[in-house]
Amino acid sequence: MQTRSRAQWAAVASFVAASLVAGGAIDGQDEKKDDKPVSPGAAAPSAVRRVAVTPLKERSPTGGPVMEVRLPGAEKRLVRGSVTQDIKIPERGVPAGEPTQRVSIGPDELYQDQKRYEEDLLKVGEFVDFSDRSRHKLAPKDAKQWRAVKTPVGRETQLPPYLGSPVLCEEDIQTLSERCLMIRDPAVVDDRRAKGTGAWSFGHLMTEMANEKATGIKPSDFVLRWLEHWERDQNVNGCRIDNRRDGIRALVIDPWQEASGGPGKPLDLAKAPFRLMAIINRLDLSSNAVLGVDRIGDGGAGEARLMFCALDTRKEKDLDKAPPALFTVIFEYGIKRKSLQGVKDWAESWYELRLHDPKTDAYKARLERLTEEFVRAGADPECPPNRSALAQLRTNEIALDLVASELGVELDRIDGLPRPLWELREFVVNTHDDGFLYQVTVKQTPRLALRGGAANPTGGQRLAEYVNVPANLDAILNERHRLPVQFPAGRPFVDGASITPLDFFWDAPGIKDPKARHLLSLATCSGCHAGEAFPRVNKPGATFTHLFPLTRVEGRAAEVSPFLSGKGADGKEFALPDPAGAKGPDGKVIERKFADLERRAYFLRDFVRYFLYYQLNRVPIQNVH
Repeated sequence: MQTRSRAQWAAVASFVAASLVAGGAIDGQDEKKDDKPVSPGAAAPSAVRRVAVTPLKERSPTGGPVMEVRLPGAEKRLVRGSVTQDIKIPERGVPAGEPTQRVSIGPDELYQDQKRYEEDLLKVGEFVDFSDRSRHKLAPKDAKQWRAVKTPVGRETQLPPYLGSPVLCEEDIQTLSERCLMIRDPAVVDDRRAKGTGAWSFGHLMTEMANEKATGIKPSDFVLRWLEHWERDQNVNGCRIDNRRDGIRALVIDPWQEASGGPGKPLDLAKAPFRLMAIINRLDLSSNAVLGVDRIGDGGAGEARLMFCALDTRKEKDLDKAPPALFTVIFEYGIKRKSLQGVKDWAESWYELRLHDPKTDAYKARLERLTEEFVRAGADPECPPNRSALAQLRTNEIALDLVASELGVELDRIDGLPRPLWELREFVVNTHDDGFLYQVTVKQTPRLALRGGAANPTGGQRLAEYVNVPANLDAILNERHRLPVQFPAGRPFVDGASITPLDFFWDAPGIKDPKARHLLSLATCSGCHAGEAFPRVNKPGATFTHLFPLTRVEGRAAEVSPFLSGKGADGKEFALPDPAGAKGPDGKVIERKFADLERRAYFLRDFVRYFLYYQLNRVPIQNVH
């Protein structure tokens, strides 16, 4: 399959964003973006609202059907021709305002996907939308009149508009969340596969990633080299990251070394002091091969993740009994699928898990087959020398500071902030050199020095300048921005690690649009793990992780954050006030109803059940979490 250049990807993303509705775009008129301010309480557009398709008589090189997709009313600009599936289209300009894409999909399959959407619409009559990641309940008046349309060969047909996700019952949402999306059942995470060097163990993941047969790297050396990042100050993108030497030695390296036979002995990966918290399916982070829109990351079918918490084995040596520490590690694998059928098959494999009880061997065997597809050594031949499918490995901890404080170590302030402090780091496999993990920037997260507020009144100027650039503002409001490593050129903008102060959220006095402030902040590591997604707290250990490590003891599932569950501390619907105090049209502070596991459940159901129709109406989110 021919690949797109960066310029082509940017052009396609631009025309898709331009075709999103924000009021009157559905009538075919060009949108006027700057005539009036955006209401901070309005939902962001989440889908393409007008799609026209033309099934063609020609066949693809492999004999499949060909369909041309057009988005009428898109912003008038020249979009270059592009490639999807196995259809090769020569580089050519298409008429201004008429961007097209050719894909290998058949009219019969598209009609059946529409019919399933129609069936569900007529059955429930209510919908939910998760624009800006928060829940919006809808009841369109014209839902009962919605009908699927056939698409005759050789004739352009406008598809009926996507109205939102037909409402699921609570039981279905819970089943999808617990069996297909974020698997935390003790029957799974305490299974033999999660211990020693089993298929879901920390040791197995690191061993497969090191891929000694291909790289010559011993897994114990691979892990130790990674842990040693915390022993020395790091410099990433011109940002200094202070070492956490005393904490990493006392909590992780020295006890593990002792359990492995003493100093100088290779780390025994069967005795890794890490406990599995969850196996996570992030299909919602997939690209869109139908519209030809990419997203941050490697996976055409999104990501799949395994999340662990570190264990404090300084006193309790038994890994099943050792208490968890405030230190999480998440392995995030890119799921590369280059065909529509490949993406659909992957989604259906996870969706089918809903039919099986996690306590059964049948469920766990199916899940193991899925995880081995991306965990196994050589899963991604395109990424030498390790050929690992790992997209990135992320850590989030305050434990290293806490342990150092217990030892009486005087900790230096970071950007003027007293410690202990939560810190998030990101690592990737060095595919250009030695095959070890090395630290990289934390995506979508500005340098901490760019924060505004009373404590740092001048720090937010550059952040506000970035947000207020019209193209950047448009991208942020449409949830498709990608924070540049430098802004302006030559000045580091993205951080080398994300320090997260108590109740932190991103703001700057010069940001003109409060909704843009929220969406920018929510997309960052530090905002999403603090004040943009959590209620205010009075102690550092209370939040900062969306799965709480201190609750993950043997025989018990890790508890999830209100942002994920959609339930507040009182068991009622979680509604979080805008941390900056932004007000809606009614003059009240905006409240956002986050329920991200529910959002992902709707995504999975819609993706599988209305596959082609849903793809023709879906714009990928650019968040990294």
